Amino acid sequence: MALTFTPRTWTDGEVVTMGMLNANVRDPFAELMASWNTYAPTWTATTTNPDIGNGVLDGRYKQVGKTVWFRLSILFGSTTDKGVGTWFLSLPSTPLYANTGETLGTCAIRDVSVPSQDAFFTYYASSSGNKIAMNQSGGTLLASTTIAWATGDRITLKGEYEIP
Repeated sequence: MALTFTPRTWTDGEVVTMGMLNANVRDPFAELMASWNTYAPTWTATTTNPDIGNGVLDGRYKQVGKTVWFRLSILFGSTTDKGVGTWFLSLPSTPLYANTGETLGTCAIRDVSVPSQDAFFTYYASSSGNKIAMNQSGGTLLASTTIAWATGDRITLKGEYEIP
């Protein structure tokens, strides 16, 4: 559930009831404090789509008004197939703007074999649908680059955007 309602306009001399307070104060506040929502992100690539296998692909988001905060996580399992090409992950909803390349957040890659962590940023890839991609210093994150993907490696993306 997302917090999307038009606040009540109170009038001078109005008798305030418990139902009014619940609907206009308690319920919206409770929604602000509620847990984030989950969604099933789609992980695709330009050539051959990846397959999460026994890994974990997790998507969470929180919407307040016209702002969406999101968190995506890919944990590689022993049977995760990284696919071929540039990776994309679906968002929980479509951003207001349709500007390909608009920065939406950050991306961290954790290589358990080194151990090391690389930082990327995420950008809106509107030409590929309601998806984001990952980029570092002008180079897009590909299935075949960055690290030798293995069991336990993790990609975490976080960001925010405005919706219509």
